[in-house]
Amino acid sequence: MCRKSVKARAMVPYALFPALCLVDLGCIHKELKAVQLKTLNKERAEMITGKWLDTGRIPSFAEVANDERILIPASLDEGSLPLQIRPLGDVVPTVEELDAVLAASCRVLGQPTKYVLTYRPAEKKHGLHSALQRWMAKAVYGNRKSRIRGRAVVALHSDAATSDILCALLQAAHLRRLPYRADLTAEQARSWAMEESLRRAVRDQQSFMRAASSEGWITKTVLLSSAERATFHVDGGMQALAKACQETVGSRR
Repeated sequence: MCRKSVKARAMVPYALFPALCLVDLGCIHKELKAVQLKTLNKERAEMITGKWLDTGRIPSFAEVANDERILIPASLDEGSLPLQIRPLGDVVPTVEELDAVLAASCRVLGQPTKYVLTYRPAEKKHGLHSALQRWMAKAVYGNRKSRIRGRAVVALHSDAATSDILCALLQAAHLRRLPYRADLTAEQARSWAMEESLRRAVRDQQSFMRAASSEGWITKTVLLSSAERATFHVDGGMQALAKACQETVGSRR
């Protein structure tokens, strides 16, 4: 039929184009998934910390490459408590919230951390875009993983080293796994969760980094996007922040 019809022959490329595009995209996806990176970014580091806390072992490069998302959001970004690295003003928009975070770190460590991490309850958003996001999350991850109960947000200090970033990721991972304290009020439970997760993260930080390094992961740096590198700076450095932290704790006693 195509030999006799000029129009039919002209339509063949248009008919085959979508199928060939899908095959090409599928091949590209498989090629990208075959690449096993040893460097850490936020998604890979979160996957490794979560697996380490759950099983006590560091996943291999192949396991992480197989689970890592390429075209759709990471599974942790649609989980019960996704972590976002944001500017300081987005993490603690008020001085009172900053004081509370500083006081918590000083009670646990006696000094402030080189990051500010807090937890924000989930806010149901309306609109077509939010509805499409919820539908996509439900379709890809199922009902259980699409139920976001809040977000962990962290801002990094300009002096934050890789160990500080990994400590923040460990704290977020512990925060997801802490039990619900029904014996406390909502504010007390939140304060307890933030302090307990920080305490556990600091306890596990060196052990995790040694375990990850022994498995071949490069823990000297964590690759961040340009938006995630929006750090904050304190005049006077960490000494000034530590002094403010101690003053905050003293004023709360």
